[in-house]
Amino acid sequence: HDASLNRPQRWIWAHHAPPANSPTSWGGKRFFGDVELVQWIMQYQPAMVISGHVHQSPFIRDGSWYDLIGQTWVFNAGLQPGRPPTHIVLD
Repeated sequence: HDASLNRPQRWIWAHHAPPANSPTSWGGKRFFGDVELVQWIMQYQPAMVISGHVHQSPFIRDGSWYDLIGQTWVFNAGLQPGRPPTHIVLD
């Protein structure tokens, strides 16, 4: 809560798990996201949330490397073996 009082104009969060019920947290059989993160996003509306944890989301059916929750962009680059490592470029 205190951080939201002096937040920058473009507030970007890094959070281990992606939000619950988002394609960025889809594991193929169920969602592996964080329920509290969804509540925080809705309350504080950061510009972006960058997460990981669910490695396969960007590469499987019904999964994704991005989502939009309210006005917040959510990203999960996932993980695949090999080079270059999976990544997201923000411009």
